[in-house]
Amino acid sequence: HDLVMVGYRGAEGRPVLRCPGVEEFFTNAREPLRRESLVELARCWGRCRRRLEDAGHDPADYTIVDVVDDLEAARRRLGCERINLLGASYGSRLGWLYARRYPQNVRRMVLYGVNPPGRFVWEPAETDALLQRWAELWAADARARSRCAELIEAVTAVLKRLPLDWNGLYLDAGWTRVNLFHALFRVENAVRALDAFVDAANGDWAGLAALSHYRRPRQPAWGELAAKGLSADYDPDRDYLNELDPPGALLGSPLSLLYWAPVQLDGWQVETIDEDWRRHGPVEPPTLLVSGGLDPATPPAWAAELHPHLTAGQRVVVPYAAHCDDLERLQPEAFARLLGRFLAEGVVDESAFVRRPPSCTPEVKLGELLLR
Repeated sequence: HDLVMVGYRGAEGRPVLRCPGVEEFFTNAREPLRRESLVELARCWGRCRRRLEDAGHDPADYTIVDVVDDLEAARRRLGCERINLLGASYGSRLGWLYARRYPQNVRRMVLYGVNPPGRFVWEPAETDALLQRWAELWAADARARSRCAELIEAVTAVLKRLPLDWNGLYLDAGWTRVNLFHALFRVENAVRALDAFVDAANGDWAGLAALSHYRRPRQPAWGELAAKGLSADYDPDRDYLNELDPPGALLGSPLSLLYWAPVQLDGWQVETIDEDWRRHGPVEPPTLLVSGGLDPATPPAWAAELHPHLTAGQRVVVPYAAHCDDLERLQPEAFARLLGRFLAEGVVDESAFVRRPPSCTPEVKLGELLLR
């Protein structure tokens, strides 16, 4: 098959909807989850919106519906008739929407890291449930269990002690929470991060120092993210500030708090897309939904939520994979067979997958990476 990848308006090509102030916030902010930080982030979003509009770029022209119509324009220009669609994570929402708007043009479709309508917001209960699942895997691993019998207690105890200074480094409570959530996107990184919490609970804070400074959310075009995600899923009736960081939550939803609370604080004027494209609707083309069983970004339950709306849908869960990178790289031959046979024959072939729990002991600790 030929493989055609169509760039996203606002991110590839011109213009790129950059937000320098938002970029600077995510690079330099201290304790980003505090209310005063979220207020400052809202101001950054507001300034970005005004700057884009002053330059003649209306964010209302950069929604996911516009991107889907760009895909259709490319299909027509290339002279393709019926196409196979492959969509991952955010791209799975685009695939779903394309198949709803142009079902006659789709032969078969594979969506992995499945993101159905309304699910650009990560929910605290789902994140905490995933950490409980990791605690079960930890308890079942004899080597890991010998270092810490109760993973959740270790994580909770460490988070309660933050922020603090360690060997001249500031361990930021907010970025530690954000970066732990980010680490869960890949099994290898999740193991390292959770191992760092256990080390900290046992008195060694090097791994937590690395996690606090490890990675920050990066986007080539923050304005593009706002224009598409907010117009698709923003709910003016939600109290994002309180719902995404509820009392008693283990981790809450730190990254969604950064993305959605500033909108509630009037950081970005939202014009939503038509209601029909914001809710579930029938999808006719044969579709395969693939999920990682340990995915914090698009949990398997989200694919199950979409499944009943598929006229000819099938589901596969790879139990010990996290988000899309894991699905692609942990067992690449098995994943290629799964996708290839479905797109070519309509057959769901899971036979090459090996379902083995991950080791909860990292080969390289986060603290060792910091020392390097």
